[in-house]
This record gives sequence, structure tokens and C-alpha cells, in this order.
Amino acid sequence: AHFHLWVFLLCSLLSLLLGTSFGTASTLGVVFMLLARTAGLDPLLTAGAVMSGIYVGDRSSPMSSSAALVCALTGTSIYDNVRLMWRTSLLPFFLVCLAYVLLPSARAESLPHVDGLFADGLVLDARALLPAVFMLVPLLLRWDVKKIMACSILAGCVVSLAVQQMSPAALLRCLVFGYEPPAGMEMLSGGGLLSMAQVAGIVLLTSAYAGLLEATGLLDGLSSLCKRLSLRLGAFRTTVLAGLPVAAVSCNQTLGIMLTKQLCAPLWQNGKEMVLPLENGIVLLAAIIPWSIAGSVPCAIMGVGPECLPYAFYLYMVPLTDMLLRRR
Repeated sequence: AHFHLWVFLLCSLLSLLLGTSFGTASTLGVVFMLLARTAGLDPLLTAGAVMSGIYVGDRSSPMSSSAALVCALTGTSIYDNVRLMWRTSLLPFFLVCLAYVLLPSARAESLPHVDGLFADGLVLDARALLPAVFMLVPLLLRWDVKKIMACSILAGCVVSLAVQQMSPAALLRCLVFGYEPPAGMEMLSGGGLLSMAQVAGIVLLTSAYAGLLEATGLLDGLSSLCKRLSLRLGAFRTTVLAGLPVAAVSCNQTLGIMLTKQLCAPLWQNGKEMVLPLENGIVLLAAIIPWSIAGSVPCAIMGVGPECLPYAFYLYMVPLTDMLLRRR
């Protein structure tokens, strides 16, 4: 029972572990979409639950690139920021869980059995959890994130070679071009460095705009407008609301975070104060823009359109509750 609640919770857990919305959508999200379509469940509601879950980790995982960017721009610590983000997201997280419980879901017997779905092509035992262990334990010890990623990648390569019996050539091909699964397991295909080349190119190109806009002073007028608006709404609400049109124009999280920081930096005394409005604003709001890669790429991976975004409750529950509960 409560299929969509479990979709949200499991996608949240995996995204916290991986720190990537795209990676979670292309793995666990694809599996849940297959289950939903096989059981005759609403694919839009399922995709919305996936979208909610994948951005839990994208916003508040130490492994997240957007969280790392916010740290770099504000001069703060990733682990301190994660603690702040969880403090403000406990209530909306509970409300999102409640929403998925109350919405119509599926009975357990109506879902297909997938126990042995991957048994023929993969070795599934405790040894396959080694990369996760090499990620979780150093996280608890608050290691440097880059070292944690290196350890987990190395552990994944060892598991691929020793447990899954991949050849070194096949492993190298998988790392570069993505995984090519056996017949019947096509849902696991994808990944690899080249799969992110186009998205990385878009982010690199648009990020250059942030430096151009700052150097030419084209944002000075908008920054003054934000100052006047903050006198009525407060700095926090102004920063979060400014993130919405910025996300619509920038079409990606990276440029959106940079531009919002440039626009609203005069409203704050230091970078640490800007962490929550950036994380609770632009990081999530970018995903509700249909033409932004933060929303369009996961939807394309799952084979749905932007019609699923209204069901991604977490994306707007966090900024709404935070704005409503603040005095200024």
C-alpha cells in the first residue's frame, strides 16, 4: 500500500546517497515508472513523487553539486549547510509524506513482482553494497567530499570486476559510454561520462553569462529593485521569490544560483545568511520550470511531460513553508 509514498521515500534515500537528481531519476525513477505503468497507476503522480524524492538529495546531500556550488559562492561548510537545510525541511518533508499517503495509491498485490528481475544479469548480495558503505562511513566521519567520491568510485570498480565479473575493457567502456545491460534489463542502461556532455556544455556556457552580467553592471537595476522589495517582504522572501524568474531565464540551476546570489547579495550581511534562501529557493524552483534542464531532463528520462510537476510537492512545499514561517 501507499506506493507513491514509498516512491518518494526511496528516491529521497538514493538521492541523498548519490547527491544527484539525474542519476536517481535514471535508475530508481525508471524502475518505479515501469512498475507504475505495468500496474496501471497514474504515471504523472508517480513521476511527481520521483521528482520530489530526487531533489531531497540534490538539495541537502553532501555529495550534491548544487550544494557544493552554494558552499563555494557563500564561503561556507557543506556539513554545516546540510544541518541547516534539514532543520528547515523536516516539516515540509512530513507534509509531503502525508500528501502521498492521502492520495489514491495501489495495493501491494496489484504491483508486479520484481524479486528476480535482475538476478540473471547481476550478482545481488552484500558485496554489491560495498560502494555505498565506502560513501556512507566517510560521510559520517565528515571527510572531504572529493575523497569520498573517489573511494566510492574505486569500490564500485572493484565490485564490477570482482563480483559482477566485468572485464577491464567492459568496465572502461561502461565508465565512458554508459552501462549496456543484458536483454530484459534495458531499464538499467545509460550513464557514463559522455551522457552528461551536452548538459555540462549547457551549464558551462550559461555560467559564463554570470561573469558577463556582473562585469557590465546589467544587474544593478534589478538588484536595486530587490532592495526596495526586501523592505516590504524581508530579505529571505525577496531572495526566494527572485529565484523564480531567474530560474525561468537561466534555464538551469548553476546559472540560476549564481545570478540570484549576485542580485540579492546586498540584502545580506554575509554569505552564510544566504545559504538557506538559495537552497530553499533557486535549487528547488529551477526544477518546476518546464524548460529548465533541472525539470526537463528528469521528465525526459522517465518518459513524461511537465504535467507531472504539480505532483512534485516537495519542490514548492519547502520554499512555501519556510517563507510562511518566517517573520522577515
